Amino acid sequence: MYLAIAQGEPEIELTYNWGQTEPYATGRNLGHLAFEVEDIYQVCRRCNKAGW
Repeated sequence: MYLAIAQGEPEIELTYNWGQTEPYATGRNLGHLAFEVEDIYQVCRRCNKAGW
């Protein structure tokens, strides 16, 4: 899933690291933003409802 404030504007990609067991301390240095949420499915529903 990608988020942007308008068509053609910079995007943020939302991902989930399924099955990751090791700590995620510094990321993988790919230039991504990371947010921790309690319920990713709820967040996705809210984003979809908002048209993101």
